[in-house]
Amino acid sequence: MKKLLSTLLGSMVLLTASLFPVSAAHAGNIQNWAYQTFTYNIGDTIYLDLGCSEPETTSVTFEVINLPPSLTFSSATGVVSGTIEESGNFSLSGDYRCEYGNGGALYTSTTATLSIAPLVTPFPYVDLSSLNDAQCSAKIMMLFPETPDQDSVLIEISNQAGTTLSLRKNSYSPRVFIKEEFPISDLNSYADDTDATFVVGDAPFACGDFISVTVSYSTMGTVASEATSSPVEIRNSNNSTQGSQPYLKLIPLENKACEFKIIGKIPTTPLPGSVRLDIYPTIGFQTSFLFSLNENAEDLEYEFTVNPDSDLISESINSNPAVLSSFSTGFEETGCLSEFEVILSYDDLDYQIRQTSKFVVATGSPKVAMTVNQLSGQKCTVHVVVPAEEVEDGTWLQLTDPTTGNRAAGIELQGGEVEGNRIDARISLNTESDSNSTQRISDVEVSGSSCGGTWLVELVDPLAGVLYSKDITLVPQFPVCNAGTVISMADFSCVSVPKGFYNKNQSSFNSTACPKGMTTLSTGSTSPNDCYKPIVQSIASFKSP
Repeated sequence: MKKLLSTLLGSMVLLTASLFPVSAAHAGNIQNWAYQTFTYNIGDTIYLDLGCSEPETTSVTFEVINLPPSLTFSSATGVVSGTIEESGNFSLSGDYRCEYGNGGALYTSTTATLSIAPLVTPFPYVDLSSLNDAQCSAKIMMLFPETPDQDSVLIEISNQAGTTLSLRKNSYSPRVFIKEEFPISDLNSYADDTDATFVVGDAPFACGDFISVTVSYSTMGTVASEATSSPVEIRNSNNSTQGSQPYLKLIPLENKACEFKIIGKIPTTPLPGSVRLDIYPTIGFQTSFLFSLNENAEDLEYEFTVNPDSDLISESINSNPAVLSSFSTGFEETGCLSEFEVILSYDDLDYQIRQTSKFVVATGSPKVAMTVNQLSGQKCTVHVVVPAEEVEDGTWLQLTDPTTGNRAAGIELQGGEVEGNRIDARISLNTESDSNSTQRISDVEVSGSSCGGTWLVELVDPLAGVLYSKDITLVPQFPVCNAGTVISMADFSCVSVPKGFYNKNQSSFNSTACPKGMTTLSTGSTSPNDCYKPIVQSIASFKSP
């Protein structure tokens, strides 16, 4: 009888297993991209995998696909690829299905957004000065960060009386200073020039006018950017022997070497041997750097590039050797962010000292053009895109605590040229495996700091210091978890609900227990229908052997 009962119970257990099948394992993972925004620029070549992290993926579909014509979506792999040719916000959204080997599939509703920034023409540099010479001349200096489109450069010069001259110029070379000098009265000769636009106001251009200059240009067909100088009075010297103040311009070049350019011009004939250039560091050093300049230099114009990280001797003062006749110095290295006073002086033929003094701060690369966003579904991971032509060994891309200035997490980059002049990286506060970069990495640091608060994302050069910096506020980000799983607060991962529980909702923190006396056949149950009362409990007085 006991043997018959055992056989009967075994048959009933098998029957129960067939009536209540074990739930399939919840494979597939879209945490790396679900509900995230990916930032790109026009001209970027992208390869964005929107699959479900299964090696044998056979089909990926979205309910709605909105991509620019230059990008394609592969329904076989889930990869978005191509070279971006237009700006805007694009997305793949709605019902999502990813099928993979052995009949597995992941179903959910999600969105991935591509934010493509429009091409923006960097602002040109423009400066206007009076040369204080007998001809009442003005000097315009321009610099274009990018190559201007053909015939896109427009120069507009106006005086306080409303007279305006507009000149359309052919393309200039990028990152090269362009200098234009002219007596102010010569501008009136353009009134009959068919290639110029001349609008006569209350009075023509004349010595003593307050002049302003606006320079605009476009690059690669983008919207033009413009810069306008402050109004400057164009003056002349009183007579042939009495001089006026020399022209002096100091321009931070905003490169990693923290160099700055000195451009000077003597407006009238100086006494022989009287032209000199003094450079004084304003903090920490008492010695000066003195140049005796050759008064026979062409047009009495001088141009130097100064590197404050060197000892400021001949290799850092780049100029025509005929300009530099002698120098003396007790100068030491000063480094980035040092402030200097520069004085250009000479004696005029009336034996009067004429000088111009200005200050400059040696700055590093401009802190712009960095994009930062937090990745959802990963434990405090930040996506960073930063422009760079090359990096030095020991350069860090890092998360910095703004209150202490200490690095909390980051990646140390290997030196060399940067492919595509663009570093694309991920930095995690907690997980080394989530930190990576398109540039080769020497070291990874994580702190295990809690996910929250405001941080600085910085690119730090070992010599020049912080090249780029941008703040970001981090908040806990949770993954998209399927029914049958819950979000683990330990590591923000999706874990299957235990036996005896079920969860029918997405992205839940809690599961529901089966009614008293009931359980499930496996973990990962998705419905109350998965709950059952074990058959052994339904037989009165039955005791397990």
